[in-house]
Amino acid sequence: MIWLLWGEDSYALAAREQQLTDELVEPAWRSLNLKIFTEAGVSEAEVVQAARTLPFLGNRLVIVRNCSWFSKALSSATSGNEDQAVALPGKRAVRSQNMPDDYSLRALLTEGLPGNCHLILCVPHPIQQRMATTKAMLAAAADGKAQVCEFPAGDPYRPESTVVWLERLARERGSRLAPGVARALVVRLGQDKYLLEQELQKLANHAEDRPISQSDVKLLSPPGDPDIFELLSAVLRRDLAVAVGHLRRISLYEPSLKILATLTTLLRLWLQAKTMQERRLSPEEIAKALGHSPGRVRRDLERVRDWSSRDLLRALGQLAQTEAAIKGSTLPEAIALERFLAMLASR
Repeated sequence: MIWLLWGEDSYALAAREQQLTDELVEPAWRSLNLKIFTEAGVSEAEVVQAARTLPFLGNRLVIVRNCSWFSKALSSATSGNEDQAVALPGKRAVRSQNMPDDYSLRALLTEGLPGNCHLILCVPHPIQQRMATTKAMLAAAADGKAQVCEFPAGDPYRPESTVVWLERLARERGSRLAPGVARALVVRLGQDKYLLEQELQKLANHAEDRPISQSDVKLLSPPGDPDIFELLSAVLRRDLAVAVGHLRRISLYEPSLKILATLTTLLRLWLQAKTMQERRLSPEEIAKALGHSPGRVRRDLERVRDWSSRDLLRALGQLAQTEAAIKGSTLPEAIALERFLAMLASR
């Protein structure tokens, strides 16, 4: 079977990909029967060749993440390899723009896959209906030769479905929510399911054995104000005066513990991205792992360009010490926060 998973709800799309992987390929055989393409601009011929390879027992699954074949803009952006030669079995190398018809996606949709072979094409953005590849995929789905599944982004004016999803996730994780908590989180943080999942885990750890209350949300959930980003960006630039100015303005309407919680969330996300970059992962691979757009990942990596993962980890440790000092009343809140910023800016 061939699946096309598309839409801007990258969380739901990734969950469906994982569900299909678990259903189709035994963990013991994944080193032989699971092939995942993550690099930008992978050719149709290479994917078709991999998809037609017979499995070694059980099922074989080929996955193409961030597939660019259903959007003209993305196809153009990844067309730098058009002049590269593609080696096909039993054939001399041919150029990708002159790809043989039997090694195209449309040929694969017409002929189908060998038994026990499966292909998943993941498109974490809208598809263009007028493209030939899209038309071929939709026609194959109408004939029962493929399946097309849409994962639309949440409607910002009707968050009910995301609220229901968050309540279900809390039940699955064994977390109890007081009435109205799920809605309060969605209203406060938006419908980014990766962010909501992280926030649920943080609140559950804080609440321990009791239900998560709206007071917990008000105390610990990040305000989502862009000033927080500007504050931390100023620190990363070592511009202490600007950072303190942002801090004093935010402190007028947000409590210190909430500011600390927001800084912790941002630093953890940037630490994850930086660690993956140091492991030589591409922005596209980091975006897939974190559930963010490649553009956002590039902006975050630019912010921490002069910081190592060790620097960011040390900053998180200093942030925890600042939180302990505030909770223990050993320092006035304003002084503790400004001292924290000074320590980071002067590292």
